[in-house]
Formats: sequence, C-alpha cells, structure tokens
Amino acid sequence: MVDTEVASRILAAAYTCFTRSGVRSTTMDDIASRAEVSRPTVYNHVGSKDVVFRQVLEVLLNEALEAARISARRPAALQDRILKVVECKLAVSARIRADSPEHATDFIGVDAALSRDLIRQFDSRLAEILAHEIGLDYPAANDRDIAEILLVVCRGFEAELLDNVVFARRLYRTVELIVAGLASDNGDRT
Repeated sequence: MVDTEVASRILAAAYTCFTRSGVRSTTMDDIASRAEVSRPTVYNHVGSKDVVFRQVLEVLLNEALEAARISARRPAALQDRILKVVECKLAVSARIRADSPEHATDFIGVDAALSRDLIRQFDSRLAEILAHEIGLDYPAANDRDIAEILLVVCRGFEAELLDNVVFARRLYRTVELIVAGLASDNGDRT
C-alpha cells in the first residue's frame, strides 16, 4: 500500500529537482535525497523518473483545471468567466517559468515528449469548460471552435515571454474582441 504522505513528499521533491536541474539531469537519487527517503522508496511509491515527472505535471494541471472549474461557476459576465478560466491555464505556465526559467520547456514545451499528451488532455478539458460557458450565453455559437481559438491564442502567449502588464492587456483585449464578436452576431456564425 502506498503512503500518500510519502508519495506527496516525493512529488514535491521531484518538482524541485526537475525545476532546478531539468528532467534529463535529475536522477532518482536526487529525488530520494530531496524527499529524505531511500531510492527504493521512490520507486515503490511513484515508479520511474518518467512516471514521477508525469505525476508532478498531472498534479499541476489538475489543480489548474479545478481552479478553472471554480472560476467558471462564479456568477459573472461571460468575458470575466472566460478571462478567469484562461488565466488558470496561463498561471501554470507562469509558475513553471518562474520556478524554472531554464527548464520550463521540459514541462510545457510543445515538443516535450513526456508531457505532450498531458498538455493536450488539459487543453481539451479547458476547451470543454470554455465551450460550456460560451454556450450558456450564446447557445447558437460554435462554442467548441471559439474555445479552441482561445486556447491557440493562449499557446501564443505562453510561447512569448511577455511582461505581466503587456500580457494582461493583450489577454483582456483578445477576450473582449471574441465576446464582442459573439454579441454582434448573436453567436450565429458557423
């Protein structure tokens, strides 16, 4: 049986190791030492380094998804709900970039082999949340396409290292334009 406290400690230690040294350079010994457990304990609780990395990223992405769901449920105008959901996605990138400027692409790079499918699943779930919110206000809109467009724009923002003021202004303006477009044609475009 896996001790969840030990597993959590191992995942936290792994995140620290991955952000400091990168995935390739981090060893299981590094993770074990940081977590103050033996290497066999790491293997018994979380498996290989690749599995540990994926579990670390899953925790980050699941936290962001939960925050996005909570943000979407709050009573607010559509533009504000969309902004809050999208900010949850971008907060993951911002956190990883802040914690690991040199190794952020290990986690969130489009060509990061270990995380590509997790990022795609995360984006798909975010698209569902966004599409649902858009559909509530504009039932005739092609809500999934609009959600996907928003996420493509987010990937562009993630790829650029914008300062926070520029980023916030551009994100706000992007969502404002999309919502204005929905309102102007009442979401009837296909």
